[in-house]
Amino acid sequence: MKVCQKVEEKHVTTYNEVADELVHEFVTMRPAESVMENAQRAKSVEQKKQQLQELLLQQIALKNLIQRNKQVDKPPALCRISLPFILVNTSKDTIIQCEMSEDRQDIFFN
Repeated sequence: MKVCQKVEEKHVTTYNEVADELVHEFVTMRPAESVMENAQRAKSVEQKKQQLQELLLQQIALKNLIQRNKQVDKPPALCRISLPFILVNTSKDTIIQCEMSEDRQDIFFN
């Protein structure tokens, strides 16, 4: 296509003249294309760096959350309530009388 355009422009030309002009155009245009390609690659690399940074921050946050949950899942023995247990909710003036059998199987409330 370029050869035809060059021949139409000049009307009378030689093969070498057309070839020289096409090579010259290619050589002068190639660095400009290369600069644009490099800029696009640099932009792409920068975007990927930002995405990687975000993923690393998410991973760190997730690991910290897992570590915290492991610590919360294992409370100290003094903070534990053994099962079964009874919870009684009354007004602060109520007097509760509670008796437990010796085998701890029966509990009596008055």
